[in-house]
Amino acid sequence: MALLLTKNQTLKLHSYTRGAMMSKIKMTATTIPNMFLLLLASHGLMIVFVVVANGLKGCSSFQLQSPSTSSLSRSSLVALNSWKIGFITNRENTKLLSSKVLSNEEELLAAVENGSIDIEELKDILGDDFDDEEGDEYDDDEEEEYDDEEEEVGDSLGEEYDEKVDDDLEYDEEMEEEGNETELLMQFVEHCRETSIGELETGDAELIREILRNFPLDAFDNEDGESENSKNSKKASYIVEYLLHRFIDEWRDSILLLEGYDEHDSDSPIKQLQEREEHFRPTGNDFYHAMVTVWKDEQSKDSPDVKAKRIWELASEQREFISFFQNNDDILAAESLYPTLRTIELVLEALVSSYERGVDRKASVVVEQWLPEYGLTFSPKIYGPYIQMVAKARNKGAARKAEKLLRKAVSEYPPTDYESPIGVEVFNAVVTAYAKARGESYGTERAQELIVFMDTLGKPGCAPNAKTFTSLVDAYAQTNEWDGVFEAQSILNNLLNQYLEDGEGKHLEPSVATWTIVIAAWMRLSRKGRPGAAKRAGDLLRRMDSLASAGRITAKPDAITYVTVFNAYANCKYKDEIENAEEILDEMNEIYLDGDDSFKPSVPAIKSLLAGWIKVGDIFQAERALKKYEGFLEDAENDESGEARNVMSGSDWEDIYKSFLNAHTRFDNPKRAMEYLNLMVENDGMEPDTLCYEKIIDTHARLGEEDCGQKTQELFQLLEKRRQLGMVSVKERVYTCILRALTKAKVPGLHKKAYLVMQRMRSLAEEGNPNVEPNIFTYNAVLNACAECVNIEGIPHQEAFQTTVRVVTELREMATPDHVTYGNMIKCSNLLSADSQQQTKDKFITTTFKLCCESGNVNNYFIRDLSRAASTDLWVKLTRFSPDCKEKAAIDVDEATKLVAILPPSWRQR
Repeated sequence: MALLLTKNQTLKLHSYTRGAMMSKIKMTATTIPNMFLLLLASHGLMIVFVVVANGLKGCSSFQLQSPSTSSLSRSSLVALNSWKIGFITNRENTKLLSSKVLSNEEELLAAVENGSIDIEELKDILGDDFDDEEGDEYDDDEEEEYDDEEEEVGDSLGEEYDEKVDDDLEYDEEMEEEGNETELLMQFVEHCRETSIGELETGDAELIREILRNFPLDAFDNEDGESENSKNSKKASYIVEYLLHRFIDEWRDSILLLEGYDEHDSDSPIKQLQEREEHFRPTGNDFYHAMVTVWKDEQSKDSPDVKAKRIWELASEQREFISFFQNNDDILAAESLYPTLRTIELVLEALVSSYERGVDRKASVVVEQWLPEYGLTFSPKIYGPYIQMVAKARNKGAARKAEKLLRKAVSEYPPTDYESPIGVEVFNAVVTAYAKARGESYGTERAQELIVFMDTLGKPGCAPNAKTFTSLVDAYAQTNEWDGVFEAQSILNNLLNQYLEDGEGKHLEPSVATWTIVIAAWMRLSRKGRPGAAKRAGDLLRRMDSLASAGRITAKPDAITYVTVFNAYANCKYKDEIENAEEILDEMNEIYLDGDDSFKPSVPAIKSLLAGWIKVGDIFQAERALKKYEGFLEDAENDESGEARNVMSGSDWEDIYKSFLNAHTRFDNPKRAMEYLNLMVENDGMEPDTLCYEKIIDTHARLGEEDCGQKTQELFQLLEKRRQLGMVSVKERVYTCILRALTKAKVPGLHKKAYLVMQRMRSLAEEGNPNVEPNIFTYNAVLNACAECVNIEGIPHQEAFQTTVRVVTELREMATPDHVTYGNMIKCSNLLSADSQQQTKDKFITTTFKLCCESGNVNNYFIRDLSRAASTDLWVKLTRFSPDCKEKAAIDVDEATKLVAILPPSWRQR
């Protein structure tokens, strides 16, 4: 509604509110000469624009008690002396013209006399609606005529309010009015942003409070392409938060001015500063209205987590203000900030919707500290969310605590036939808490007792529903024991039977989640190797699919259900179960080809199938399955969905090739294993690790092939080439593996080659790779290579023995010899085979025997090797055993074991 009038100038305006046209009101400004007023009333708020003869001067606002009565004009005049003029606006373009505050009539009249705004400017602003009329003052007749007209208008106000206007005109002008209101609102917000702290007026404080109470949540639409900060600046809740904090900033400025007030230096009287502090002092309602706006603002598109965080920050800030006033002994101000019960309920409602970790601790602070501190008591809206958050905490004892609170809540606020904050969802949260509790004694029994309690209450608002029984099913399924999972399936069967019968169980149809919970429990037992678990999972899937296909249930198996059954079979160790896994995957592929993308065989599923076939020892079936699904894997290399399960990377191919390589080495097929190694070497993004080289080398050595030495040396050269290119990081283990393979192959010049490999390792370690440093296993491998030279034609035994001595010397400087070391040294003594070397041989054996005894490393293999290398006389001398014992120990390690048991314990302590 709009009204503009002056003593000698009259302006008649129209303004529409939702649903009806407001009446025009004329009013005489008798208290201030040459002044006219523009009144805008909308949504219970009246904004008064003060205009004098030579320009717009400002506006103020106050809440309307009865905007539809003729007393509106009179009430505005009565309030004239208390107006605080806040800002000046142009009705045409809502441009902010001035923010000067005129706090009294004298100051207003002085501004009029200054002539700061020309009358022609006013005409330009108001346009054709501005109408000059002759006369310098009203006479009695004109005043009486106006009074009659005002009374006549007032009587017809109610009737005109109910008149209908043309629908199109009403809609257009309604949209125009809303746009103007929004633009005026944003002009005021910008005014606050542009005005320095400490310069807002007390009239602005009232307007900010009014905005906090009645901010239009749907006032703004964010435009595409705007930055996030720009968007937030136009979101209702962010604007309200800004205004609240601007309000607080003004209050803080007032506090600082009061604290440093000096009547000799200050231009403002102390009373004015005190009034300003009181106007801008925040209250509990200010914070509450801001929280409500944050919670209800859908345009912000903030997640529940973000909203809960923002509301918690506001509540915490409110607490800080309360502490401030309490510390300054201003009890009344502190109490005005106390949160009400509705504030506490809103905070808990926000927290319970959040998935942030630790919300239960925040809820406990609210309930256990804030409620008693502010003299508040529990309500159903506090009990409901608080119980749910306690139940979701999942810490030890949470389920029992939640149940105790729930039973207390029910005793204080018994359920009714109507919807209650302490309804079935709260009960379900506690049942679920028992289902998820770890280490909870009798958790399943307590969950079942709670469901019986729900049923005995006999109220529809808390009667057990399908979700309740799903939580109970989950409680038994989470036991991960056969009996518990069996009970979970029994409950599922009972629910299903009740639903299939035409009775009262129609609302208890098991959902897809209920079926999948039980299937997943059998899958977990299958992973533990429990026979029959996978079959039970598969049987449930077949029954579910059969009932859904026949239209008897609405719960149809989804992709998760199929994948769970697939995993149950894929984890097994029997061929027929792996066949079932592949059958399930094939079915998923068929459904995917029929148009359901969710059933597309995933990369992890295909890899699991291949691993399953390898696990049961059927590498042929694994390679056949790879060929079948190779196209899926290749397509997945270019997948742009962003889902990890649908993306095939080089590391995935590498995993597959490694598993096939390892399988072929296990099944004694090094040639095929080598093909997979070459595939990895030749493809970017893949690189065989040293374990792949080890597996192939070990297989060649184990099989004892004629070309074992050649193959080993070829692999060694390839490994060195990849190492020099920086493609693979080598370790001691692969070099030691090469040494053993060369020894097994009895390559020419074995002792030299073995020693060179060890020197290469030492050189790499000195260059900065400590992982290649020769250790006791390396030294033992080189000694074993030297000992094996006895059986290789063309190798000078003396030369090989000298290498042995060199290795032993280096070993004693770098590591501690073990029983294998001493056994290899005894075998190396056989290199001294000439009669002329017998004395040296005996001395070497004697020294080795004594070192082995002193270190406690004598064992059955050492005794066996000693019996083969030492002469009969030396044997008897060293061991005190008979010659017969020597012959027996040489051919039977078990006989050597018996002899070791007779030796002094200190010789064999290791």
